[in-house]
Amino acid sequence: MYVDDWITGQDTREEALLISLHAENIMKEAGMEMISNDTTLMCQWAAKGFDTYLVDTSVSLGSNKTKVLGLAWQTLDDCLTLDTKGLLEFISTNKNTKRFLLQAIGKIFDPLGLISPFTIRMKCLIQELWKNKMNWDEDLPQKGG
Repeated sequence: MYVDDWITGQDTREEALLISLHAENIMKEAGMEMISNDTTLMCQWAAKGFDTYLVDTSVSLGSNKTKVLGLAWQTLDDCLTLDTKGLLEFISTNKNTKRFLLQAIGKIFDPLGLISPFTIRMKCLIQELWKNKMNWDEDLPQKGG
């Protein structure tokens, strides 16, 4: 089994420390390090001898952004965001084919399904294109047409 990121939360710092004590050896053996947006918990980890130095030196305690599960985690605000810049640049080429649409959909990495209310629309469109037997490089019909 391969685990890239593990994300969890607890109701109290004590519960978070307890679960992190169990996870720390597993994470260390896998060469992964733990990060928290709670400075008190990070200090408790340091006192227990946890490896809290991040591989990515641009991310440090008190910074506002790190990657988790393919998303950007704004640690100070404790919210997840999706970087759409690359996708927007890709779709700005204005190709209008089934092949291009499928390529654009394939660029979206959302393992938690957090943006599925938006991506489902694109998947339904692909399904309609298949039903209408659209060729891969044929221009898509205009809306309503």
